[in-house]
Amino acid sequence: MTTPRRVPRHQRLDAAPVLVGTYSPGTSVIHRLPAGAKIFVVIGFSLVVGCVRTVPIAIGALVVAIILWASAALSWRTLMGLWPLVFVVGPMAGYHVWRGNPMLAFMMPAGLIGVVMVATVVSRTTSTTDITDLVTRASARVIGVRAATIVALTISLTLRMIPVLLELIAQTRSAVTARGATPTPSRVFLPVVLRATKFALDTADALDARGALDEDDPSPMCR
Repeated sequence: MTTPRRVPRHQRLDAAPVLVGTYSPGTSVIHRLPAGAKIFVVIGFSLVVGCVRTVPIAIGALVVAIILWASAALSWRTLMGLWPLVFVVGPMAGYHVWRGNPMLAFMMPAGLIGVVMVATVVSRTTSTTDITDLVTRASARVIGVRAATIVALTISLTLRMIPVLLELIAQTRSAVTARGATPTPSRVFLPVVLRATKFALDTADALDARGALDEDDPSPMCR
């Protein structure tokens, strides 16, 4: 009996990329915190790191980020998804070294990495539904229920499209490779655009079929 050849994961058509910001269900303390509290922590953390530029703060930012990451029971392999930061922190550190300020060359990249890690913890422990509900409740009294619902729906669809686009790119690259061709940008771009357009149209049809946002709202901004 012939054993079927194992297809590498990166060549499977249904292989989805590991997404840093994708919600990861769990039962940790951070998962159970309200979405508003977590967003408040991210804002406060970012302000402290951005405004107080000292070595202790930079080191503390990394330590806090690592503690939160471990507390959320997130996979450390997910940190591999942060590799694009190299293109930001690398030139940043090099510039400050060239200007003769090695302290800033450490503080700014360390602070940025800490902020991104904390933001990633929040995004992976907070569902899109919780985020949209928070936005709806916070803005409903200002712009009206219907307008707030539109804003929340826009955020939800935007967050949904990010992993969809990455998945379409991965599937298209795998399909091109499976045909024995090199997945160049010209061979990947057009199919991804066409498939993304189809997904957007299907989503619009689904929302229209369900009568989304048909309710009347007395808010003057929605008239």
